[in-house]
Amino acid sequence: MNANEISLKVSSVLDQIQKISAFLRNIFFAAAMAFGFIGILGYGLTIAGVHPSLSFYLNLSSLGRAVECWFAYKLFSCYVRGDLFSPKAVRCIRWIGIISLLMGIGNIFNTQHVHLHNGWFTNVNSSPWLVEMVLYLQIVLFHLVHDLIPGFVILFIAWLMDEGRKIQEEQELTV
Repeated sequence: MNANEISLKVSSVLDQIQKISAFLRNIFFAAAMAFGFIGILGYGLTIAGVHPSLSFYLNLSSLGRAVECWFAYKLFSCYVRGDLFSPKAVRCIRWIGIISLLMGIGNIFNTQHVHLHNGWFTNVNSSPWLVEMVLYLQIVLFHLVHDLIPGFVILFIAWLMDEGRKIQEEQELTV
């Protein structure tokens, strides 16, 4: 392959990335608006006393997802412009990871709170020791895999992209 063929192939791939990113950017914008509206509406209904059983955590979770989707919108906006490894794109990925991690921690506390109030721990503690250990391990491992690890993985990817960008900048400066 000559340089022109490689350049055309890279340009074609970048065009595809930009088209798909434009589509995803719109989806995340709509999701950010929807989650934000739902979260604010939930708090408004709770404050107004319309329905007292609306969950504080679910309203907060909706607002957290709105912020997470907003950063995904900003990330795909960078990709639409062709800024795949820019510091701004890495910052967006890092914020998505941080919010995902915080949402996971909140989910763990909310689940424990719900289990505490519905008598789950009382029922489990009256079970045989082996059943008790299996149930506790299931909850802990579920929350680790489902809630915390994705946030850490996203943060790790952001760190890798940032380091790769720095290495590429150093190589461009080297003659």
